[in-house]
Amino acid sequence: MMNSWRIARGLPAICCASLVILSGAAYPQVPLSQHQPLLQPSSQAALITTPLYVLDPIETRSRFEVLFLGFMTVRGKFNRTTGTLNHDPERADAASRANDAIQATIDSTTVSANVVNSAATNKVLRSAAFFHVEKFPNIEFKSSRFVWEADKLTAIDGTLTLVGVTKPVRLLVQNSGCTAAHAAKRARCTADAYLNVKRSDFGMKAWSASVGDEIKIIVELVAYAGSGSASTDTKPDEKLDQPRTPNPPPAQPNPPAQPSEAAYPSQPRSANTEH
Repeated sequence: MMNSWRIARGLPAICCASLVILSGAAYPQVPLSQHQPLLQPSSQAALITTPLYVLDPIETRSRFEVLFLGFMTVRGKFNRTTGTLNHDPERADAASRANDAIQATIDSTTVSANVVNSAATNKVLRSAAFFHVEKFPNIEFKSSRFVWEADKLTAIDGTLTLVGVTKPVRLLVQNSGCTAAHAAKRARCTADAYLNVKRSDFGMKAWSASVGDEIKIIVELVAYAGSGSASTDTKPDEKLDQPRTPNPPPAQPNPPAQPSEAAYPSQPRSANTEH
């Protein structure tokens, strides 16, 4: 009887030992050094969501400069520039900056020269001799890499498509920064940048005896967080830096008109009598 009790008492320990042996055989232990992370570094970078900014087509300005007759600088502008910017101003790590990107489209049909006889000059600029706007209405820039020196953005590498020809270029950034949302404005990023290109590299070779080969394109960029632009949120005569005027209170119904004295027949005054 005593031996049976001892055997029964030892059964739990035997069962537990068997389970440990079986589990070890079915699932061999792997050294910690061989464990793989759940996400590879490339996958982690791909999962980073970069905020989207939209270029404001009114506040963003694009201009150009070119030499005429070798000593006169002729300046002009493009009246509409659109595009998007992907950038997170709250992060400065390499994984986040790897997702920085910008795409800008300049409407070349809006080109305008700052000269006296601008109508005739604009006609030439928009012709096949120069920007050929009928066939190529857009000038496009697409980034491939943002160049940083510490916390300062110094350049953006990418491609420029001009009159149907695409070439690698470097956009040099002079000033840039972002501000958080406040009161009447959404979060925004701004930058002043420029690039120099040879128009002959893009097949633009007309008037080479009088118009210089090198063109300087300057962009003053303003981009707002989210979809749409700040300019579409306000009327043209409203200042963007000022909050909107609150709506006036609803008009009160007019009080009922009081009858005029003419509506009542005049009664002669009774003579005063003395009693």
